Amino acid sequence: MQSSSNETPGIRVIPPVIFLAAIFAGAALDSVLPIDLIPGRMRITLGPILVVASIAVMPWVLRGFKRAKTPFDTRRAATTLITHGVFRFSRNPGYLALIGLCLGVAVIMDSVWMLATIALATVYLDRVVIAAEERHLAARFGDPYRQYKARVRRWI
Repeated sequence: MQSSSNETPGIRVIPPVIFLAAIFAGAALDSVLPIDLIPGRMRITLGPILVVASIAVMPWVLRGFKRAKTPFDTRRAATTLITHGVFRFSRNPGYLALIGLCLGVAVIMDSVWMLATIALATVYLDRVVIAAEERHLAARFGDPYRQYKARVRRWI
């Protein structure tokens, strides 16, 4: 996963695929050993709120990439450092939206297993994918990236 230069982050599997696999694994585990835990009221309020809020953030994330003329695909080299828009509040707003969407689905489906597999996917995202991206951005943009990193949190 580690990139030897600043040409690409060295990521082979894109995060949506990681989280889709987590959802399928959670659903498979849930079909074998279902565990009901989430109260009905929470399922019908919190789940949809997470889904809608996550979907609502994505146009701003995508607009930031489009305006900066840098690839959204994590496997490609960044051409511009994005520090404006939603990136002023989080260095990873797209990942936050992806995690929120998956959590919303898990809550709606009342799947403890899905919550667990999404948690594992989130740890992998944080420790492997984002770590590789951060090495790439530091190599590619140097001090401006380090200053941005010091100013804006990884998550929120």
